[in-house]
Amino acid sequence: MLALRSLLAILTITTNLFSTSFSSIIDEEAQKIKKADNQKTHPKILEFNKNSQNRPTKCQVCRIMVHEIELELNKTKNSKQKIRFSNSLDGRKKENLSYKTSELRLMDVLDMVCGNVDYYRVIAGPQFPYLRNVKSMYRIELEKAMKESGVGLTLDAPPQTVDDPTAEIKRLHFECVQMVEEYEEEILEWFKTNQDIPPIDYICRERVLQHGTKDCLDATTESPEWGSQIVKTTTDQGIYNLLKHSRSEL
Repeated sequence: MLALRSLLAILTITTNLFSTSFSSIIDEEAQKIKKADNQKTHPKILEFNKNSQNRPTKCQVCRIMVHEIELELNKTKNSKQKIRFSNSLDGRKKENLSYKTSELRLMDVLDMVCGNVDYYRVIAGPQFPYLRNVKSMYRIELEKAMKESGVGLTLDAPPQTVDDPTAEIKRLHFECVQMVEEYEEEILEWFKTNQDIPPIDYICRERVLQHGTKDCLDATTESPEWGSQIVKTTTDQGIYNLLKHSRSEL
């Protein structure tokens, strides 16, 4: 849980007290929350937070990448769209190609995949710590701290400050982009001739992670008793608006 003093940089505080008396209240509440944090936070969560710089792993990036590929492909699985193109130099001979089986469909999907990591959040507890469409553990802790402090606070901060203070989701995006570029041929090969094999096996287990650790591919997303609370959201809520910005802007 964040100490109240560190929250001042990201919160707009509404109060009718004078600044001098308000500062003393803040100091007092900060000490209370800090003491409560040390008593309540499970040691495994503290360890999880300490190791944030080691995440995401290559395995975690690949698992999310192929999951998003499947989700995006599923959106157009019943498409009957036809693509009209010319296969001659003079442009006279026209042919129709099914969008469903075309490389264009896959390219459209790959354009979306890494931007979709914006909808994931970090959760301490599950073996696989990235969940889609849930509140981040940091936002939950912040809201709890605000409630327990007893001081009237209004949250007015950029989503990345609250939901991704360790920059894991941002790193996840960059590493996903790199992975798509590096393994585009393997992804295309799966799409064209091997869709009967789950992509997590064909792309991740057998190729991307052929000589690496594969444990996360079978890791559960269930949270143990000591883990962070999982609070689902009803809509896609991005942190960085990755689908609206170019890579160079991030």
